[in-house]
Amino acid sequence: MPTIKCNSCGAPIRFDETNIYVACEYCGQEVKVKIDIIDEHKEEINNIKPFHENILICSIPTYGSSIFQKKKFNIYREFAEIIDAKTGAIEHHIIYSSVKKKIPFMNSNIIFKMNNGNKITVKFLLQSQFLEAQQALNGLI
Repeated sequence: MPTIKCNSCGAPIRFDETNIYVACEYCGQEVKVKIDIIDEHKEEINNIKPFHENILICSIPTYGSSIFQKKKFNIYREFAEIIDAKTGAIEHHIIYSSVKKKIPFMNSNIIFKMNNGNKITVKFLLQSQFLEAQQALNGLI
């Protein structure tokens, strides 16, 4: 599901095309989803299976800009998420149909080049974690 950021606390908010108003799970602030955002993500929303069909394939420890910023890389059937391990906040939501190219980099990073031009990098401390993620993503992207 696409996400937007809460105007109040900046937490990611998931929405679908049936809700114009959604409440932030973290601070409770009600946010109005602009119709153009829904239209922009309409194809992605329609192509994603219900959550119960998008079971978790694996969850792999990763890190942020330093090895002290602990993250989790959760891989589902149709999307992946990078989550802050300390707060549980979703930092990146990667819908596979929006990935232009997946690039393994130096046996420690995976770079996702998105259709909109953005790049999302997932960093692994151990080569075994990198290989586990590569194997889990094979056939999905």
